[in-house]
Amino acid sequence: MSGDDPNPVRPQVVELPEVKPLVDAHRLHQLSCPACGAGTRASLPADVPASGDGPRLVATAGVLSGPSRQSERQTHQALEDFFHVAVALGTINHLRQEVSAAVAEPVAAATECAPAQEVANADETGWAQGNSAGTNPERRTAWRWVLVTTWVTVLQIHLSRGQAAAQSCGASAPAP
Repeated sequence: MSGDDPNPVRPQVVELPEVKPLVDAHRLHQLSCPACGAGTRASLPADVPASGDGPRLVATAGVLSGPSRQSERQTHQALEDFFHVAVALGTINHLRQEVSAAVAEPVAAATECAPAQEVANADETGWAQGNSAGTNPERRTAWRWVLVTTWVTVLQIHLSRGQAAAQSCGASAPAP
């Protein structure tokens, strides 16, 4: 057959790339001074994380255990299953803390900026909060507060539904 088909069928197959961890090995040699015998060890380059965890690994653990609400064990298992990265279970919490520290400054800036916006909408909803941080031993219901503006959205979780919690994310009582 010959001819022109202006509307051919175009099936597509979507596939994920094969994932192989990238491991950069660094050797920090120690040499002794021939004159005095003192040993000096090389230092890691400034751009190499001392923890041994690269930024993409840290961010992935943060997304899995943060927005995706996976437990430490589930995050640990996902890193092994999907990315072939074996980390100690206890490392997951350290990775979470690293993510929190990395976003602390922009979160503070957003929290400061939001209340100054002309229009800001606030709301709260109940939130099942465990005790992994050690701040909720009674396992009380927490509250997820959100303040939404045109330019920024602030989301925080508090063990209170009160005015202080609302104000901490930038919400205030409506003007009379």
